[in-house]
Amino acid sequence: MIQQIRCARLIGRAAELEFLRERCNDARLGHGSLVFINGEAGIGKTRLVDETIRLAKLTMHHAKGFCLEHARSPLGPLADIVRTLNTAAESVLALQRNVRRVLARLVPELEIGQPGAEAQGARSQYAAIAEMLRRCGARRPALLVIEDAHWADVSTAEFLKYYAGRVSESNIVLLVVSRTDVAAATRFAPVIADLRRRRSVHALDIEPLGQAEMQSFAL
Repeated sequence: MIQQIRCARLIGRAAELEFLRERCNDARLGHGSLVFINGEAGIGKTRLVDETIRLAKLTMHHAKGFCLEHARSPLGPLADIVRTLNTAAESVLALQRNVRRVLARLVPELEIGQPGAEAQGARSQYAAIAEMLRRCGARRPALLVIEDAHWADVSTAEFLKYYAGRVSESNIVLLVVSRTDVAAATRFAPVIADLRRRRSVHALDIEPLGQAEMQSFAL
């Protein structure tokens, strides 16, 4: 098994890291954003995200959701995020019984009492997720990550379209990390191209390190 080499310090991503820090600062002031981070495998996307989390975790909640190539499920990465946030801020939905019941279809432990008759369509799920994110962010700003978004299911892609119009008035930064060197990336690329036209949506295209930076990495 080949082990990933991980440098103790982040090299050559100062501009990208500063950009993400600015988005976190904006979120603390109530100006949330959605940021697509794109690049080839092994180029440093996750390392950049983890460093951003390390810098932000003292003042922000953080949670990750994962898209899986061979085990895709509707809204799977959002279920991961909702579960983590519910653990970190369990009482945020204490009085939101309808929201909890809709979300319980994704995260069963959110169910309270007998199942209700709340709307079961995709839009009601998107609205419930967005409401939980809004309430969690209002209590404490949050840095959220969807990893391996090139494997995203259709519902996750549709949720991003839905949420892109709502994130700007939240205390949330949502990072969507995607590879550009797999065939599945071509399916997700139109979503990025469409959404990045919005002021609250950004894209970071991660390029290979320069020669001087690679030499610094080797030292």
